[in-house]
Amino acid sequence: MDEKIFDVDGAYNVRYEILKKRIDKATVKGTGERLTQSGKVAIVYLSEKDKLEYLEFMGYLREKDYIEDELEDLSLEKLQGAEGLRALRITVKHL
Repeated sequence: MDEKIFDVDGAYNVRYEILKKRIDKATVKGTGERLTQSGKVAIVYLSEKDKLEYLEFMGYLREKDYIEDELEDLSLEKLQGAEGLRALRITVKHL
């Protein structure tokens, strides 16, 4: 069996690499629906400060007509090693 090796520096990066693998399989709380979907971008965040920053970026992308107006603010099911994660999900326009 092949071993999975993470080439990282420091504890923060190890946690990031592990969470990144788990987020790919994350589901929306109460629905069982996968967070990642074709044609959509999902941004996972933990703090309200981060959310506000991402919303500014999304406003810019809306002005440029890259994304749809609909924005989903989702709670995620508990992941091993992470609880209380939230996500913003938007649909990308086909250019």
